[in-house]
Amino acid sequence: MIRTTWIAGVVVAVLTTGASAQTGACVIASDGTNPLVDLNTLYNAAADYQIVSNSNDAYTYHFNVCGSATFQDAMCTSDSMVCEVKDDAAIDVYGYATTISLARSNGYVVLTSTGLAQCPFNTANPYVTKIYFMCADETAISAKTEYYYQCLLEIEFHTPLACGGNTVNYRCDNNTLQCVQEDDGHYGSHAECESDCVPAPPPPPPPCEGNCSKYQCSSDFQCVSSETGHFTSETDCSSMCTPFSVRYSCYSGRCVRNSRGTFTSYTDCTAGCTSYSQVHKTENKWGCSSGVCTEDGNGAYGSEADCESACGSQIQYVKDE
Repeated sequence: MIRTTWIAGVVVAVLTTGASAQTGACVIASDGTNPLVDLNTLYNAAADYQIVSNSNDAYTYHFNVCGSATFQDAMCTSDSMVCEVKDDAAIDVYGYATTISLARSNGYVVLTSTGLAQCPFNTANPYVTKIYFMCADETAISAKTEYYYQCLLEIEFHTPLACGGNTVNYRCDNNTLQCVQEDDGHYGSHAECESDCVPAPPPPPPPCEGNCSKYQCSSDFQCVSSETGHFTSETDCSSMCTPFSVRYSCYSGRCVRNSRGTFTSYTDCTAGCTSYSQVHKTENKWGCSSGVCTEDGNGAYGSEADCESACGSQIQYVKDE
């Protein structure tokens, strides 16, 4: 049930029965002097609270408490809590429901929410809304301060809920897995509800039908039965459980890995490379130039030693007179 109250140019939609809420950010614990305060009941899923601007009655602030505003458009999106509206269109967002925080200050419980990231008059600061909740017997709402050039809106909200000590019960909505207020709810606090309102564990895997054997590939590339094996059939295991094929080829008298090589083992490759070297050992590979031996496919010498022996004799030493 919703009761509408007029207060100094302010249209207030006051929720007289509990409404669903889904946040623990609107609960402030007892500090030993002040009791616990739970403001979730102030959330109104049916209609926004509205405040007409003190400076220009063409502007209205649509806001909710502890949840998103019901007024929504391209600017005032689904996560917006406080929006400034003119001509039925939002022009600013002064607070998002996901940025709520509560604190105590000078007898108030203060809800702070940040909105758009940049104030046009001071881009280093965001839009901010502060709602000052005061303990009172009757509900009353008014604009406390409008700092237009600081993009700061302050609202004073008198409510019995700010007195604290009120009993608020919650239940877990099994469809959304969120905590909602309910007079007969099983949980006496939002925190208690939140700890239990979690998804159920996944069901166990269905029982195995038919051949339930599993296989795994051992280190010696044999398929063996195993409860934790990755293969459900020995055929699948055998097709994958094969050693890696490593082949070799002879390159410049040395054995190197080559996927297209003619040798299947390093031993065979070494033997093949040795035979190749012996067959071609008479090939001339060294040449002498200006008394220096260098590798030369057309050289006159079959080895570096032969080259140096002959090449050294070509160097003439001249004795100084």
